[in-house]
Amino acid sequence: SSGINAEWPLRPGGLISSGYAADYTFKVICDDQMTLWVDGEQTDVAGQGAWNQMSTINIPSTTRVLGVKCVNTGGPYGIMGALTDEDGNDVLVTDSSWSCSSTADEGWETADFREGDNWNPAYYYPNRNYVTNFGSWASMSVNRQIIWTDSAAETTVYCRKVIQSPGKHFVPTLNRNYRYYLISILIVISESIDISLFQFC
Repeated sequence: SSGINAEWPLRPGGLISSGYAADYTFKVICDDQMTLWVDGEQTDVAGQGAWNQMSTINIPSTTRVLGVKCVNTGGPYGIMGALTDEDGNDVLVTDSSWSCSSTADEGWETADFREGDNWNPAYYYPNRNYVTNFGSWASMSVNRQIIWTDSAAETTVYCRKVIQSPGKHFVPTLNRNYRYYLISILIVISESIDISLFQFC
């Protein structure tokens, strides 16, 4: 399955089904074959098996960590992505704030994973295919960088980005449609309350 517009379960911090608080869009591409994790859950997305096909997925604003595995089968390599809010503003892009490693340590894709010495800030790589704005990634933020480890010899790379640290109090972000829906419910409830039912001493 593509994983796009999939229904999300209820998590601490509020509703996160795709029709409500899934107001972040993650666009990502990898040269050559990608696997994506969202909050530790492997998530299949359309285009993940081709270097020239950008993957797009809606994720909740309560997302804590993103993880990307990229396998280079030869030639150019790199991971490139951008996370935007419902208004199209950058929330984050692939840059040196991401951590990358050639080792898939247990739990690396989770928010509470503690990075060891084998995890380092991502390095930039001028992939000749991705430096242009032509192709399926043309709509991706121009602020994104192409990242990898510091070694061109690495053929399988794992990169992660913690968006919200463990233990942080999450304040749910409701998209515009859900806010209108919630306000409508509150109005109906308030109009249906019979204040005579309340007795005061």
